[in-house]
Amino acid sequence: MPKTPTAAVNGTAIREFRHLLGMSTSELADRARTTSQHVSNIELETRACSAVLAGRIADALGVRRAAILRMPINAEEVAA
Repeated sequence: MPKTPTAAVNGTAIREFRHLLGMSTSELADRARTTSQHVSNIELETRACSAVLAGRIADALGVRRAAILRMPINAEEVAA
């Protein structure tokens, strides 16, 4: 079975975007198709986040994926 790629997400950024939107961990979890416990662990950075789930979280928050990653994907996204 191939290994699932992980993303180096910024848990603090995810939490801040979620708070700005007035969204609970349960609501974000529902929108990202995961559990509220998983969202909490990702925000605390105590659990890895797959690249696919990082994309779903970004979509649920209405932000670009680069906004929740520890490292930008490319220079164009940093300048945007």
